[in-house]
Amino acid sequence: MSQLKKNIILLFCVLIATSSYMVFARAGQKTMRAEIESPFKWGKGMGPIQVRIAEKQVSDNVVTLEGQVSTKLDEVNIEWKLPAGTEIVSGNQTELAKKTSEDEIITRTLTVKVSKAASNSQIVFFVYADDGAKRKGNSAVYGLKTSDEEKASIKDIQQFMKARGARPVK
Repeated sequence: MSQLKKNIILLFCVLIATSSYMVFARAGQKTMRAEIESPFKWGKGMGPIQVRIAEKQVSDNVVTLEGQVSTKLDEVNIEWKLPAGTEIVSGNQTELAKKTSEDEIITRTLTVKVSKAASNSQIVFFVYADDGAKRKGNSAVYGLKTSDEEKASIKDIQQFMKARGARPVK
């Protein structure tokens, strides 16, 4: 079997698994983009620190992300964990953030340049605080986009499925 056929079969399996996950595991949940446009909402409580990450702007190979932190703690450590193949354009990779008021939501922005090697990897927005011998923390993950070649392969698989009478999962 040729390498192209193997890749198409592999991507077809990934597409089915992803579709199944989206239908069953995320039924009734809003996507991050829809959540950003709706009133400010957080996920389930995960201790004293809640975080979320949002895509603010994407152009060519540059991505601007915004991380938000809601906490009752006075100060937290913020770290952006970057995969190999990314380069910081603006923002700090690590810092200590202090709240100025009780209800303040800490917001940090990071802009990174993404190389082809970093496609299909993740950027993690990690927030933690040390409380004596215990560390309290939470994180949010942003998945980097697939490369143009992989998008083309997925499109080929979708066309193949459509030609065979398969309908997309809604």
